[in-house]
Amino acid sequence: MASAKTSWISSMTLRASGGGAVMRNPAVAFVSALAVELAPDRLSALMADAARFNEAVGGIGVSFFDGSRFLSYMQGPVDGLSAAFPRATGATTPSDTVLLGRRSAGVRRFASSPMQCLMVAA
Repeated sequence: MASAKTSWISSMTLRASGGGAVMRNPAVAFVSALAVELAPDRLSALMADAARFNEAVGGIGVSFFDGSRFLSYMQGPVDGLSAAFPRATGATTPSDTVLLGRRSAGVRRFASSPMQCLMVAA
C-alpha cells in the first residue's frame, strides 16, 4: 500500500486543481524537523546526494536550515518530483513533515542548481 506521501504526490501530479490537465512543472513547499543530530559534514553529504538524485530526475530544490528545522521547496517534471518528494520526506533525517503548499509553478525557480542548502539563523 502506498504511503500518504506517495499517494498525495501521485494524485497531485496527475491533475491540476479542478481536475484539469496534467500539472506542468509542479512544485511543493514543506517544513520538517531534524530527526537526528547531524554533523556539518554529514549534512553536506546528504545535500550532495540529494543534488545528484535531483539532477538525475530533472528536479531542483532548495532547503533553508536553521540547525534543527528545514524549510524546503522542490520543483521539477511530474516524474522527477514524483520520485524526489517521497525520497526527501521518507528519509530518516527529517521528521514531522508538514506540507505548506503545492502548485503548478509555471517557471522554474532556483534553476542553477539541483539542490541548495542555505543556513539561516533561528
